[in-house]
Amino acid sequence: MAKANRTTSPKDVSTLDLADQISMKLAHLEAYMSMISGEQFEAFKMMNDDLQEQYLWGVSELAFEVKDLFGVLSQQRSSVDSETV
Repeated sequence: MAKANRTTSPKDVSTLDLADQISMKLAHLEAYMSMISGEQFEAFKMMNDDLQEQYLWGVSELAFEVKDLFGVLSQQRSSVDSETV
């Protein structure tokens, strides 16, 4: 599976690979978010401020990664659409 990132050309990775990466990262994001909601939030609040900040920074970075992957997917779709016109 080819990995996509901010510098990846849309032609370098398949749509299926992008979908797999987005799905995996969204599953991770869902798990991370579950730890800071509901009853688990009490445990989060008991963590020291530095750990809370690092945890939230990691969640934010993961969300940006998903956004970037969607950008690559969108570019890829635009390229395919322009080639078929």
